Amino acid sequence: MIFDNLEEYKKYIEKVKEELKGEYGFILNSSGYVRKYSVVDGRKIEVNSLDINVNLEILKNIGEEMKKKYNLLELAIYHNNGKLKVGEEIVDITIFSRHRHEAFEALKELINEIKKYH
Repeated sequence: MIFDNLEEYKKYIEKVKEELKGEYGFILNSSGYVRKYSVVDGRKIEVNSLDINVNLEILKNIGEEMKKKYNLLELAIYHNNGKLKVGEEIVDITIFSRHRHEAFEALKELINEIKKYH
């Protein structure tokens, strides 16, 4: 499930925790934020803000692919768009899985795929 509203995302996560109780053995959450520098060609470059506009339909497709590939119980993604200042949240991902190894592998691949669209 894909969200562009953080409160809706958080409510959904709580709902899924209850609905899937007893099925999941692991919940993995990862958050990404705008930091005050970017690394380009091995050099740190100061950043004041980032302009990010990721198509939610693309995120939905990536999420569905990861859910199927790693046999996840559920996957939810919140992604912020627009001009984001240092310290603002860009993305929040929650993965519900039976075991930790599939969640970690899915998260690693998922983040790499999302970064392609930043």
